[in-house]
Order: sequence, then structure tokens, then C-alpha cells
Amino acid sequence: MYFTYSHKDNQQRGDVFCIFPGDGEEKQALQKDDQQRALEPLIQEDVPFYDHTITAVRLEDGRIAVVLRWICEVLKLDPQGQVQRIQRTPAIAGELLRVKVQPRQTGSKGGGKQIMPVLTLRGFPTWILGINPNEVEDDQKHPGQAEQIRQTILAYQIEAVDVLYNHFANKARMALMPTSGAAVILAEPIKPPPEANDAKQAAYYEDLAAWAMWKAGQHNQQWRGKVEERQKAIEEEVQSILPQFGLSTEHKETAKHKVLRISSLEGFDNPGSIWNELNTAFGVKTYKNIPDEKWEQVSRWLQRRETMAQRKQEHRGQQPSLFDHEEE
Repeated sequence: MYFTYSHKDNQQRGDVFCIFPGDGEEKQALQKDDQQRALEPLIQEDVPFYDHTITAVRLEDGRIAVVLRWICEVLKLDPQGQVQRIQRTPAIAGELLRVKVQPRQTGSKGGGKQIMPVLTLRGFPTWILGINPNEVEDDQKHPGQAEQIRQTILAYQIEAVDVLYNHFANKARMALMPTSGAAVILAEPIKPPPEANDAKQAAYYEDLAAWAMWKAGQHNQQWRGKVEERQKAIEEEVQSILPQFGLSTEHKETAKHKVLRISSLEGFDNPGSIWNELNTAFGVKTYKNIPDEKWEQVSRWLQRRETMAQRKQEHRGQQPSLFDHEEE
């Protein structure tokens, strides 16, 4: 069952969409260029990308490459046709490599590494942008699958390179972080000579970016440490002089509540007279200037004043009215 391009020369281009038939066609593609030595990657990663993963490797020279087979599985592409198509494209033919790849668990045969074609991220955009999602024809037997393939192709064209670069950059940055209490000091990468090839130049700038992120992290740690120390010193200094500025916010609110309560018991419309009594009792112009260390005394004064107001209210309630006696 096939999903084909509407392009008239799709067979020549190798852009035939199909359900991946198995290992046979890929093995035929791998048999080509036998003279090329298979590379051993430094690391192999399955990078999350929407509802699947992209298997990518990092080579000794710093280049990042994607395994074509499993991308072809997702996009329903013929892997042999895509290898041939890349080989026919001079701009990216040199970016097609053979690498020893650890097979995925599902559907893999044997546990050893297999030699598979990979495409570096330098060549990946040219290849993936050459696939036109609008040329994927619908299949009546599989409604909706063609549209899903179109959307997946667009996602690869727009986002895949950034996702892969960010993944490996973050991994490199995490590797630079110390795993123990010992300080780690990294040397700035040495720029290669002008005659260095593109791979070494790219590896240098990737290392430089990782080193710059580490350097920025070190600077931020020092800066945050100084700010935190200064902030702590200011807080301690403020705390040491707070008693000179009066009651705490919590005690001020409690005092307000008590004064309003006393004023209500006294039958006053304005609590100003109660405030005056409090200020006079503690020798301040405003209750806000009473040192917080005297709060216990303030609290006892307010409690006594409230008790006095309650007694006055009760006494007023017990006094007989001149109009309470009935005429005989």
C-alpha cells in the first residue's frame, strides 16, 4: 500500500511514500559505498519530537546526524529511494554518512550495532525541504493518514533542526555542570585555523556556545551570591532598627481593632479620644511611634480600657429611666 506524490517524475526523485516494507531495501542502500568506513558515534540519543522520537548521533568531530531509516518510517518514505535522492544532490551528498547505530528494541534483529545511513544536520534542511507535503495524495483505504503525514512533514521542516540542536546543546551544558562539591573550571575552546574544514569549525562554535553558557552560569551564580549577601545584610540592619520606628504591622492592626471596639462601647462616633488616651499613656504623638518592644504593655492597656468601657455600658443599661414609672 502506497502514498505517492502527484509529481510526474516521483519515481525518478525517489519520493515514493509507502509503508516501510522491512529491512531489505535499506540493506540494498547500505551495500553502496562500501569503501566508506562506518563511523563510531560518541553518543546516540532518541530525541522526543511530538508523538515519536528522532534517533540522532553525535560524531567525534562534533557533527550531529539523524538516522534516516526511522525518519522514513514516520514519514512513510522509501529509505532506499531517499538515500539515492541524497546521493544525486551535490549540495548534501557529502553529508550522507554510514554510522554504527544501536537498533531500537522494537522490531530489531540481534543486539549488536548496525551500519545505517545518517544525514548531518547541515544537510538535513535541504533534504527535508525538498519533500513537498502538498504532493502527498489521499488514500481512500486510509482516510486521514495522508493529512497526518503532511502535518508531520511540515513539523520536520519547521522545527526538527532546532529541537535536535537544543537537545544536544542542553546535554552538553548539563555535562559541564559539576557533579560534586568540587569547582570545575573550563578553558575557553581554541578556535581552529582558517583552513580547518567545516566540521571542525562547526564543532568549535558548538563548544564555544556551551562554554559561554557555562561562563554565564558562573557569573550569574557570583552575582546572585553578592545580591543575596547584600539583601541579607540590609534585612538584618532593618530588623535591628525596626523597634525605633514603632509597632509592627500586625500589632498596629490589632490596636486599631481594639480602639474601634472601645469607641463603640463608649458610644463615641469618632475614636479620636481613645487614640489620644493611648498616645498620652505612652508619651507619643501617634500610636505608630510606640516601640514594638512595648507591645505587651500596649496590649494590657487596651484590655483594661476595653473592660472599663464594657462596665460603663453595663452601668448605663442598669440606670432607671424617668419615664419607666407608670402614673398611679
